[in-house]
Amino acid sequence: MLTSTLIAASVLVAAGTVSAGSWPYGKVQFTVPFAKGGGSASIAELANPFIPHSTLVYNAANSGADAWSKMRNDPKDGSVITLINLPHIWLQPIALPGANYTSDEIVISYLNSYTPLVLLVSANSTIQNWGDFVKFCNVQKGCVVSGAGAGTVFELGTKRLSQLARLPLSYESAGTGANAAISAVLAGNYTAAWTTTPVVFNRPDLRVLAISAEFEFPQIVAPTFKELGINYVDGIYRGVGLPRGTNDSVLQDVSDQFNAINRNMSFIPLVQASGAVEIFMGYGSVALQSFTSSYQSQVMSAMYPVPPISQGSLYAMMFLGALGLFMTLLAFIFAAIYRTTPIIKGSSWFFNNVIMLGIVLMYVSVIVLSIQQPLSGVTQRTITIGCGALPWLLGLGFDITFSAIIVKCYRLYRLFLFSASSVIQFDASNFAILKWVLAICSTNAAIYAIWTAQDPLTATLISLDGDQTFYYSCSSAHAPAYLGVILAGKYAMLLVCIYFSVKLRDLNAVLNESKAIAFATFSTSFILTVCIGVYSMVGNFQGRYIVSAGGVWIATTCLLFALFLPKLSIVVLSPEHNTLEHVNKLLKSTDSRGGMSSDEKSTRPQRSNNAGGTATLGNLQSNNELSSTGNIGSMGSMGSMGALSPVTSPKTRRASMDPNAPVVGPPIYVTEGKQLAREHRDRISALSRVIGNTAAAGRIADFHAHVARLSGFAARIKVMNPNKSRAMSVPDIAPSSPMKSRAIEEEEDV
Repeated sequence: MLTSTLIAASVLVAAGTVSAGSWPYGKVQFTVPFAKGGGSASIAELANPFIPHSTLVYNAANSGADAWSKMRNDPKDGSVITLINLPHIWLQPIALPGANYTSDEIVISYLNSYTPLVLLVSANSTIQNWGDFVKFCNVQKGCVVSGAGAGTVFELGTKRLSQLARLPLSYESAGTGANAAISAVLAGNYTAAWTTTPVVFNRPDLRVLAISAEFEFPQIVAPTFKELGINYVDGIYRGVGLPRGTNDSVLQDVSDQFNAINRNMSFIPLVQASGAVEIFMGYGSVALQSFTSSYQSQVMSAMYPVPPISQGSLYAMMFLGALGLFMTLLAFIFAAIYRTTPIIKGSSWFFNNVIMLGIVLMYVSVIVLSIQQPLSGVTQRTITIGCGALPWLLGLGFDITFSAIIVKCYRLYRLFLFSASSVIQFDASNFAILKWVLAICSTNAAIYAIWTAQDPLTATLISLDGDQTFYYSCSSAHAPAYLGVILAGKYAMLLVCIYFSVKLRDLNAVLNESKAIAFATFSTSFILTVCIGVYSMVGNFQGRYIVSAGGVWIATTCLLFALFLPKLSIVVLSPEHNTLEHVNKLLKSTDSRGGMSSDEKSTRPQRSNNAGGTATLGNLQSNNELSSTGNIGSMGSMGSMGALSPVTSPKTRRASMDPNAPVVGPPIYVTEGKQLAREHRDRISALSRVIGNTAAAGRIADFHAHVARLSGFAARIKVMNPNKSRAMSVPDIAPSSPMKSRAIEEEEDV
């Protein structure tokens, strides 16, 4: 064996060698916490001949923990020294049951060598290289890697490699000593095994996949992990230690002796031939202090990381999500109790329920976002399931909520502000316009389905601090592209809501919720934009989690409050406003139909529903005060299908708009160079749209009728002579008349 040959050579070389320092003071016991001939023991066996009066004592019980636990009882005069391994003496007190010691009880006197780790398989394995190993582990959904002992560098190596290579690896101890792990992998008990470089020399029955070193070893035909694109360099750092309480002078003398051995020209080739690398870190040196401090921090953060998201934050967000669901339940109960009153029926109880369904999904997404790794019982599989559900919960929740808001606004717009509705019938029933909600949601659901099928979100280990701390996060290869498309769609929906909020702002408040919708839309847009910006700038998991989960909760709560808090305040604080009498009083003096000049209000034709029910402006009949669509109908009650049809037939209406008929209605006086009032501009735009629609449809009779209507309206517009007084510009109205002239009204509107 190579190790035995090297030891024999070291004995011959060291014969007659005199110690350069004052230590040893007499006979020395050199305790080796491993089995004879192992990778760690070989370093002690090579150095021992260079230490006068030294005797090796082996104690491999409990993976070396027994020997290290007995150090507290060793003499503190340098007569007993013990081989130490890093990171073993840091990990065992935490990971190994019965270790019975702490790392603080051991003082490192000198670190003299380092042996890199190697990952190996049996030479008979079908795994030929690292690429085959990666494929095999991914196909098998995980690989078990063995090593010598628990709480050792081999367990640490498995975890670090799993993180850095994003591989599903787990570790099992095959027993004490390097030979135990190798025997287990040769027997086929494990996929692969860890050991150190000295152990694999001249072993044709083993195949090394990679070495955790900075550079390749000439004796080993295998790449380093760095050459494979994985920044993993680690191994076993060996030296000597003494019990806590040993005098500094003794520690320094032992350090000086091992430093002299390390620089002995006869010792150096022996170490190199063994597959180890010499290092020079003496007691009290800056190199030793800096290395042990940084390496211990890396080891502990890898093996026992502090959760990047505190459990307090996770439980707080889960509580807020549950609170949001409870508030939504209260809103549903409130709407159900008062669904027959004007304040609820006027805002469409049916679509309020649809909106609340979307709000429920968004609150549930906050809870799913909070199912994270630090919580007890949460596994990678659990997080992956949550990742797959997130686009559906959060995305569809948003889609359902805002598509329902859009169709609510669109119905009001068509019924009261869109002039074409007086010619083209519009089915405004709930189920007729629900199809638009389903169309919007189905379009977005198709995107989520493609994403889920092609590139699903999974729980992936990521690091935000240079591969030191890892954490499971939802990610996929094309996630940014899909998120970009989805966010563009969400902003488009918000813009549509903003558009309708602006268009409906002057409609009677009894008929619409434009102010509430505007607040909900603007707050959601603002919160979404701010959260995206802040999320991209935050460099820690805690901050990103709070921004994402907190942003969803705040936006959803603002939406819930904006739509239901005003209704609740009216019911609780002003119940007299939630009566038909109050609604009739509001409607008597107002015209709910935008785009109609004030002088035409008294001559506007009444409308009836399909069932024959009627309602005059500002007066709701007792048998059908509220339309079946849930919107208060000041234009007349809407029938079971919600269609508005004029009392006069199209033929009669076309006859009344004969191009040769005289201009009906008083003149509208305007000032040259000043724009017309908005109601007149809207009327002209509406007539122009209808003219275009009828021309495109080939309805020539309707086309001529609406052209005549537009011409008649244009003929009423008169330019006021700027040289005359306003009173003289308005015929039949005396200057002393208390009535306002039409010109004055026009300029005030402008």
